[in-house]
Amino acid sequence: MKVEIKLFSELSRHPETKKGAFPDFHFTTLSLYEKTCPFCGQLLNNAECTCEKYNKAKKALLNTFKVDKPLWLRQNIDSLPQSFLNPSDVIITPVAPPDNALILFDEGTTAELLAAVKPELWYVSRGELTTKNLTFYIRKRGDVQYYFCEIKNIPPNTLCLLKNATKIILGYTEEETIVDPNAPKGTLGNYHIEPHEHIVAEYSYNEYLLKLTEL
Repeated sequence: MKVEIKLFSELSRHPETKKGAFPDFHFTTLSLYEKTCPFCGQLLNNAECTCEKYNKAKKALLNTFKVDKPLWLRQNIDSLPQSFLNPSDVIITPVAPPDNALILFDEGTTAELLAAVKPELWYVSRGELTTKNLTFYIRKRGDVQYYFCEIKNIPPNTLCLLKNATKIILGYTEEETIVDPNAPKGTLGNYHIEPHEHIVAEYSYNEYLLKLTEL
């Protein structure tokens, strides 16, 4: 499974980075990468695509709900809680630039390594998560050296949790008048307007894409 990796460090815990060792990042969070469009193959952005077939199918899906309000659709992603990085679980190997080096970090993240003198910025590729380990590449800005990283001892339920972390939500927003119950009787203006969201359907990401292709 392809995942997004975010790395964090703490200045109070940061010794000098040792050459050839994994940078002193102390915590990581993982989240699921978005899927590709089932019609054109582009990477979706917030569960949206610009291609005509996708938007036609999305409109058809929204029209199946008999709601007299404009419907919105959004992606709801939960990251896993931050996990402590145990240096003994991380294997880092200096490697030659991989074949896809020019685009390797385009879909990845950046991580600032805090330091007392000068912070370092590291590029982090997207990761590949299995039930046994997490693998990815990193490179420090301004440095030509690439590193292949493998983190072992991934909690066994991580893969399952990530698969269930993303939902596609359909709903509408309605303004409701809220009266202040503590205002004296007969008080003018003892109310305010609040937007309230109403959910009409929830799908897993895979269920949502399957529905689009069925319409």
